[in-house]
Amino acid sequence: MIVLALDTSSSRTGWCKGEAGGPVATGSHAFPRYGDEIGKLLAHFERWMTGLCEGVDLIAFEQPVRPFRAANLITLRKLYSLAGMVERVAVQTGITCCEVNNSTMKKLIYGDGGLSSAEKKKRAVGLIRGWGVETGDHDEADAVAVFLTAISFRDPRAFGEWRMRRDDIAMARMGGRG
Repeated sequence: MIVLALDTSSSRTGWCKGEAGGPVATGSHAFPRYGDEIGKLLAHFERWMTGLCEGVDLIAFEQPVRPFRAANLITLRKLYSLAGMVERVAVQTGITCCEVNNSTMKKLIYGDGGLSSAEKKKRAVGLIRGWGVETGDHDEADAVAVFLTAISFRDPRAFGEWRMRRDDIAMARMGGRG
């Protein structure tokens, strides 16, 4: 099963693509600043995402942030519109799609479901390295976390292989300190 996982954002979207058991490729795509022109952002996102879908069996994306009192309405509109666009591309390409809960992902992959967004951004690359994947930034790292969370539900055997890799890396690190 080939999985495409996305950490969607209106400025830079992280992605992770690969076989459920690995290896994976990661990257991030910066979008031009469209300001309030959400239609232009969505058109750009759709073209970009469709190009990543070849050979993909499952698309997983991180659940958009829940609205909160101080949230910027335009930002929320963009995030929820991008989530809808992910689902639209999945339907158009005939690919199964799933949304990954942010708290579930943080607890399962980062080890702390209550990790703040700021703390997660600071620690994401190092925490994902512990799973055996090198990433260039926190957007890519979050996409790997989305990938691994989706795998944990869709292919538990493959996720077990990822956990063994993570445990082997942790053991090697501990052994290197002695």
